[in-house]
Amino acid sequence: MSSLTETTETNQLSNIQELIQEYIEQGRNDQSIIIQQEEIDSDINDLTKLSTEPEEQGAIKGIQQPSVDPITLDDIPTLVSPSNGATITDTTPYMDWTSSGTYMNFNIELDNNADFSSPVIDQLTGYDTFYTVSSALAGGTYYWRVREQDFFTKIWDSFCSAWSFVVDTTPTEAPILVSPTNGFYTNDDTPYLDWNSVARATSYQVQVSSNSLFLFPQVNTNTPNTYFTSSHLNDGYYFYRVRGFNSYGNGPWSAVWEFIVDTVLPGSVTLVSPSNGAVTSDYTPYFDWNIATGAWRYRLEVDNTPDFSSPGIIVTTSGTSYTSGLNLLNGYYYWRVRASDQAGNDGPWSATWQLRINKEVPPAPILITPSNGALITDNTPFMDWNPATLGVLYQIQIDNNGDFSSPTRDYTTALTYYTPSTLGDGTYYWRVRARDSIGNWGPWCSAWHFTIDTVPPGPPILITPTINQYINDNTPFMDWNSVTGGYQYQIQIDTTPMFTAPVRDYTSTATAYTPTVLADGTYYWRVRAIDLAGNIGAWSSIWYFTIDTLPPSTPALITPINDVSINDNTPYLDWTTATGGYNYQLQVDNNGDFSSPIVDQTFSVTAYTPTVLGDGTYYWRVRAIDQAGNVGAWSSIWHFTVDTLPPSTPTLITPTNGVSTNDSTPYLDWTTATGGYNYQLQVDNDPDFSSLIVDQTSTATFYTSVTLADGTYYWRVRAIDQAGNVGTWSGIWHFTVDTIGPDQVLLYHPMNGNVISDSTPLLEWYASTDAIEYQILVDINDAFSSPFVVAFTNDVMFNIDTMLTDGSYYWKVRAKDSVDNWSDWSETWSFTVDATGPDQPSLSSPANGTLSNDNLPQLIASIVSTAVTYQFQIALTDSFDTLIIDIVVPANYYDAVSALIDGTYYWRARAADSLSNWSDWSETWSFTIDTTSPNQPSLIIPANETITNDNEPLLEVIIIPTAESYQFQIALTDSFDTLIVDIVVFDNFYDLDSALIDGTYYWRVRAADGLDNWSGWSDVCIFTIDTTNPDITQPEDASFDFGTIGNTINWTLSDLHPNTYIIYLNGAELHSDVWSSGDNVSVSLDGLGIGTYNYTIVVSDLAGNSFSDCVIVAIEVVIQEFNPITGLLIIGLCVVIPLLTIKQKFKRKNDD
Repeated sequence: MSSLTETTETNQLSNIQELIQEYIEQGRNDQSIIIQQEEIDSDINDLTKLSTEPEEQGAIKGIQQPSVDPITLDDIPTLVSPSNGATITDTTPYMDWTSSGTYMNFNIELDNNADFSSPVIDQLTGYDTFYTVSSALAGGTYYWRVREQDFFTKIWDSFCSAWSFVVDTTPTEAPILVSPTNGFYTNDDTPYLDWNSVARATSYQVQVSSNSLFLFPQVNTNTPNTYFTSSHLNDGYYFYRVRGFNSYGNGPWSAVWEFIVDTVLPGSVTLVSPSNGAVTSDYTPYFDWNIATGAWRYRLEVDNTPDFSSPGIIVTTSGTSYTSGLNLLNGYYYWRVRASDQAGNDGPWSATWQLRINKEVPPAPILITPSNGALITDNTPFMDWNPATLGVLYQIQIDNNGDFSSPTRDYTTALTYYTPSTLGDGTYYWRVRARDSIGNWGPWCSAWHFTIDTVPPGPPILITPTINQYINDNTPFMDWNSVTGGYQYQIQIDTTPMFTAPVRDYTSTATAYTPTVLADGTYYWRVRAIDLAGNIGAWSSIWYFTIDTLPPSTPALITPINDVSINDNTPYLDWTTATGGYNYQLQVDNNGDFSSPIVDQTFSVTAYTPTVLGDGTYYWRVRAIDQAGNVGAWSSIWHFTVDTLPPSTPTLITPTNGVSTNDSTPYLDWTTATGGYNYQLQVDNDPDFSSLIVDQTSTATFYTSVTLADGTYYWRVRAIDQAGNVGTWSGIWHFTVDTIGPDQVLLYHPMNGNVISDSTPLLEWYASTDAIEYQILVDINDAFSSPFVVAFTNDVMFNIDTMLTDGSYYWKVRAKDSVDNWSDWSETWSFTVDATGPDQPSLSSPANGTLSNDNLPQLIASIVSTAVTYQFQIALTDSFDTLIIDIVVPANYYDAVSALIDGTYYWRARAADSLSNWSDWSETWSFTIDTTSPNQPSLIIPANETITNDNEPLLEVIIIPTAESYQFQIALTDSFDTLIVDIVVFDNFYDLDSALIDGTYYWRVRAADGLDNWSGWSDVCIFTIDTTNPDITQPEDASFDFGTIGNTINWTLSDLHPNTYIIYLNGAELHSDVWSSGDNVSVSLDGLGIGTYNYTIVVSDLAGNSFSDCVIVAIEVVIQEFNPITGLLIIGLCVVIPLLTIKQKFKRKNDD
């Protein structure tokens, strides 16, 4: 049978009953009606009642309805979710239940009143045991219940007991962050983030970014937990925030907190003190160590075991030293230090050093020698004391003051005795203390004192008997001088000078001694002093005396013989030696009674020459005296006559003694001598007159010499009287004949033809032999016709003291010797005076006030035409009292060779010509050097390893206060050998003005100040540009018969940087997940009811590119069975009413 199938829409007909009635009235009773599921949902109750309640509805004409026995329903659904009393935030909640009966339909009611008087939802779900509210519910309390319709009887069971739930549409509050705390340093590069839960939040969005704007967050994820463990983060500063969200929407962001990831360990620590192995008596030792790189805190451990298993001190400090707060006991300790940074990275332990503490001190030693108050003569005294318990070293102090304020000896020794180096005489105080093996000093002992007197008394000076004295007293009185410091005197008398067996040895405090009777003979004696300290002085000189009580014999006279006449007025007198004679007494007198002796002499010889005697007769006699003073008898008396008076000695007059003369025939004269008759003159060139040139005797008192050669001559004269007595020679005088002038003078300076800058020049020449004076002529012409300088000097230089004007001058010099012989004039030399300096230079570069980063500047002055050298000065002040550079160079510029440190400098220049005439200094200019670079920039955005679809990204760094410009570089490799962008800008950011192609780029930045001092390059970051949307295979739209299984939609996804996808069903999110390139994403279509479905997939990559695809799926009807009870044809979840059997109109319930 052909049939016309008509699909109706809910906006054309309100219910199935009207549709059926319309078909009957139109006579279309040979056709079937297909009603879509959504139409059944609204009218299934009424339709069912038409079939099951014929009496109320009325029977179809011509058709007897089958009788239906009532069936009791006992299957009531069990509600599952939302649980009873639950509070939910989902305004379109998913509601489900279970049933154990044989059902064909469910009726769910939802109302905000417990009596269900005004249901918000009254809906049939067919075979589904779930229902999702399609329109958002308002906030409030809702009640819901479900009943089911039996499959066979079509009877509706009672509603189950109602449950309630509360829809809470209040948005979540901002979460409160817990950890990491704000500003926290961590060494965990996958940090654990934690926050307080907030009411109504079903999940949380977490963002972590290296910039506070969260432009390109490193982490951007959702989690149902109140914690999250981040993926790997590079070292650096990070900001994070969290917000909660539920089905109602997102809540506000939390406060933004920052944390710092730092995984770099601090450097190792170097210990300083106490030194390794040190021993100290300090119970609270001071520990010290060097700063470690990157350190924030230091951990010090001190233990009495090297494995640090039970440290006595564990302290953490920000400083690099620590003084123990514990009193450590005596013993060995080990200590070490390590650094930690703010992130909690612990550096390596330092080396372990050992320390020993010992505070037990030795007792005071007991002094032994020298005894207290001792007077000693040893100036290197042996000093000893008893050993002290525990003592290994002893400190002895010796001072001449009892307060030991300035010890003369302060010595440390391991011995218990000490011999000091030589001490001066005086009183000394001494004390000793002991030290143990670890440096603990014990107390000082009580101080003792001693006095050193090492200076012996001086040797006495003997007085009588005198040395070698002969005496005739055999109990002689012996005395000597007292000596300083002498207390006693020891005298020894012996017959030998060895004093091996003294005949007298006597000690007393007296300075005199009279021995008992001594026999005739020779005796030796000596005396020495002894002081109170017992110092024995040196022996005096050894003197000796002879005791002799017998007189000598009588001598016999020899010459002059008795009664002789002589012309020797100093006659030689001699006589025989007398037995026992020691001295002889001679008397000479011009009277025979010796009443007025001319000579009365005593001497030890047997001859005598008297002084000059006048002419006349003389008497003489001799007697002997022995050494003991015994006098012998006189000899016989003899006499002689003297007649020997010579003439006097002449006195030389000219030439004067030592004179030099240029007369080669000099005139010689002398005075007349008394009694002189003739005069003998001798002239020789030797002072011994061994080769006489003149030997002349005459009566004259003058002589003109023969011609003498140049040289020195000696001369003398004596007189001879008429009796032939020759007088004595005069004194020897000498004179020099010199007829040759000095050598010609050789000029020295200024050199001939020189140009000089000195307007009062110094003229110099070489010394000429024998010259004693020089004459200098200076003139403006070489003829010296009007010399304006005529000078004499005995020096080899002459300074012209009259200022010379610029021009040419001539000069010459000659020499004169001591006898007025002049040399020839020297050569005539000339010189030119040029004392005018060059023009003052002007400064050129660096300009005045220049600010530069060139610490090797070039200084340039203007070129001065006559200059050959330039002097440059650089100083720290404009007074140039602190010079940094002071140099003379041959050019008008100077290149600094040593780098100047940053600062302001002052400089000036002057010029000199070839004669070293200097110009005035230029004006003073200044320049400032600044070579300090800005800090290395820190990159902000894009963050390292950012992937973006912005092909004109903004590059930004943290602002550096001293920077004026930034150089941005973008390259294809991290070696930056292929630059894409290389630009200098004046902001801390750069916005690309041309698009980059897709790919990975490396970028870095450096900063420069106003002087182009460039910082180092920043760290290199990378970013990837990806503007390509993900690629999705696009399956065709599909339709399937209702009830078939195994049907799916399959998408294949591909992209370089896959991220997430979301599948929507009819606009509601169905599923989301992350994906990898090449993944196949499949959606099962099993279980779909009849109808049309819109499946949309939205695929995103990490760069923010997205692409979507929509597949429409239609589920169509399939005829399954005819229900004879209801007369309905069941097609899946559709109902088909065959109209061929309908003869009577259906009446809608409550129809009239």
